Amino acid sequence: MGVIERTRTAGRSLAGGVKRRIDEVRVLRHTDDLLAELGRITYRHHSDRNRPGDTGEIERIVSELRTLEHAGVDVLASGDVETSPDPDPGGSSSDPSA
Repeated sequence: MGVIERTRTAGRSLAGGVKRRIDEVRVLRHTDDLLAELGRITYRHHSDRNRPGDTGEIERIVSELRTLEHAGVDVLASGDVETSPDPDPGGSSSDPSA
């Protein structure tokens, strides 16, 4: 395999990984949007400001969240969607003067 072919293969692999991560972030953001909407409806309910159709909307949202869960999405995970890895997740620094 030549250098050009290896480069193409590496590029395709990288592009596939980037696309997967973009898709993951989209799903997590959609999940967060569903949970936020469910929270608004629940708050309306608990503050006696129900709207017609709220019950049906709750059922739709919960159904969609369950579908996402069955697909392997952790819908109760933190609402923070990390878009880039933390280079120093432990918070330590190799620089003693920092």
